[in-house]
Amino acid sequence: MKLKDVDLYKMLPAFMKEDKFDKLLSEAMSNLFQKWSIDMDRTVIIGQIDKLNEAELDQLAQDWNVFWYLKSTTLEQKRQLIKDSPLVFSRLGTVWAVERVMNNYLPESELKEWFDYGGNPHYFRFVTNNTNILQTDIDAFLFVLEKVKRKSQWLEGVILELRARGIMYPGVGFIEESTDTFNFLIETA
Repeated sequence: MKLKDVDLYKMLPAFMKEDKFDKLLSEAMSNLFQKWSIDMDRTVIIGQIDKLNEAELDQLAQDWNVFWYLKSTTLEQKRQLIKDSPLVFSRLGTVWAVERVMNNYLPESELKEWFDYGGNPHYFRFVTNNTNILQTDIDAFLFVLEKVKRKSQWLEGVILELRARGIMYPGVGFIEESTDTFNFLIETA
């Protein structure tokens, strides 16, 4: 017998089936067992996500209502989105959840809320140093972001931070006002 098929009322002896309390208790416990069966199936599946193919992952995302899931992503991104979905659901709308989902689509990115950068209330920026944002589908990116963020906040901008290497030649000059003026230039050794 499978846990999802348990009907405790049928297992009751004949003299207990007539008692209303026993009937209600057995129905309530049967419903609990069926709910636990669904949760246990999810737990078993989460442990085997690395073995699933793309079609199975797509179906699983649809069954679990992972509404920020895009079928156009890579296999590894799909697996990570499915693995993270229970935690993201429990923290939906928080900075952690938004960053977790968005880092699957665009690694090395960070959400900065308005008070972190001195902006207007209820706005946020998405900051990344990953140049792959230039090749991503920005409409899909914004679609996913809209699904997981708080509805009371608005995206102010997506900022791409680029770092460059170079040689800097600092110079220092001292001027003393007196009868003589001295100018110094420090050169690199």
